[in-house]
Amino acid sequence: MQSLYTDMTYSFLIKLMDASLIVDKERITELGLTTDQVKVITALPHSDLYKLSRIYRLIDISVNELALTKAISLAKDNVRCRNDIENMDVTHKLLRNLSTLSAHETESKSLSQLFNLSNKIISQLASMTIQDTLAIARTGIVFYDITANEVKLAMALEYIQEARREEEAISHLIVNDASWPMVNALTGMSRALFQEMRKSLNAPKTLGGPPRRLTEEEEILAWNSWASTAEKTPLERCIAVSQTLNTIALRHLWPTLSEWMKEENASERNSVHV
Repeated sequence: MQSLYTDMTYSFLIKLMDASLIVDKERITELGLTTDQVKVITALPHSDLYKLSRIYRLIDISVNELALTKAISLAKDNVRCRNDIENMDVTHKLLRNLSTLSAHETESKSLSQLFNLSNKIISQLASMTIQDTLAIARTGIVFYDITANEVKLAMALEYIQEARREEEAISHLIVNDASWPMVNALTGMSRALFQEMRKSLNAPKTLGGPPRRLTEEEEILAWNSWASTAEKTPLERCIAVSQTLNTIALRHLWPTLSEWMKEENASERNSVHV
């Protein structure tokens, strides 16, 4: 059943890449989405769309057996829609999944319960060839409904966006010459992965030697930036300081930033024990 939801979720998300959906608010609502969610999805790379499609039951699928029975009957009589068929590829993909699962003893039982399908229709689906499913899809009859699972989609998009923000932050650290101790402390990254990312991102070569001390003016600028982002994560705060002092390599900023982190952590522990 996982394969069915993976295939159909990916197809569903790909269809959302159609820019016309962004302005069709009524259609977006029918699909269980908001316009903001569609904008986020259309901006995602295909690698993230695939990650979303792997989340089980991110979409809700329902099948109308009466409509499916009619489509099967018309297909046997070689009746087909003469106009362009909207979402024919999605329809055919769903039919192929239903046919494959119906032919599997264990999966067919789950399929019957999940979509409330009769044994008769399950048996028909199980015996279909690809020519049969194509003929059914070509009738143009829509026998199913696919909508986003509103709760899961909202959580999944937040997870994907958070992961992307973290990836961008890590890339910023490495490109701006952060040391491995800094990256490890903020993200838990191993030294091997750190070195690999430095190569892939073409990070600047470090000349070596100890980090230089910040000037009084630089430290004031760094502190103002650090203090103004107190509600954010340490990783985000370090990025903010780096952007403020963007001419200074992060390996020179880390001794100061790590000391402030230690002081804040010690202060928090003391307040808990008081």
